[in-house]
Amino acid sequence: NITQRERTKIIKETFKQFNEENGFYFRTPRVILKDSYDIIHYLTITTNGGGSITCDLVAQPLYLPETSLNLNISVRLNFIEKTKLFPWGHYDDGVKEYEDDIEDIFRVFSTGGIQWFSTFGSPQKLIDVVDDWSLEKYKDPWHPDSRNETRAVSYLYLGEIDKGVYYLKKALVDTKRTERFQNWLNLAQNESERLPEIFDEIILTTRKNLKLKDDKCEFLKNKI
Repeated sequence: NITQRERTKIIKETFKQFNEENGFYFRTPRVILKDSYDIIHYLTITTNGGGSITCDLVAQPLYLPETSLNLNISVRLNFIEKTKLFPWGHYDDGVKEYEDDIEDIFRVFSTGGIQWFSTFGSPQKLIDVVDDWSLEKYKDPWHPDSRNETRAVSYLYLGEIDKGVYYLKKALVDTKRTERFQNWLNLAQNESERLPEIFDEIILTTRKNLKLKDDKCEFLKNKI
């Protein structure tokens, strides 16, 4: 049987060069993350009971207040493109089988996974995904409330207040998160001139909550 230490070593060796060349780093031995200051993208590699492996691609905008990493905007890696060995982990009797699975995970991640990150790569692109029905396959796991909040607040973050207000009012008709959406609407209508400052504070607080390291963020490294 393969040990946890052997699993960790295989993952690190498989992703090491890619991480160095593309700005990713190991947030934990099973979370590979890229920090773009106002949005983070990461891959989770989870070993479940029985040894099966699941992998999630996640985009998390940091101008939406959160206290932890979440899967609100995410998709299973095996949905992105055809895999060679899925289901991963079911037949890993030793190091060689586990290496083969991680290599297949890396192959899918470094092609289709990176393309998914690009599609969800910025506040404007998050808006585009919500609006573009040709990308519906990307949105299936994305809860409508989270999707609507992301679109409306991304507009506010980009300074397009009228559009943000429009989509907040529209979302309030259907959502059960009335208080959360109403709070955003109050800010947009009553304190729009302060929104840049408010978003800066939210991002800093969210980064602190998520324990993100400034020296791992290219945007902030240039300011240090």
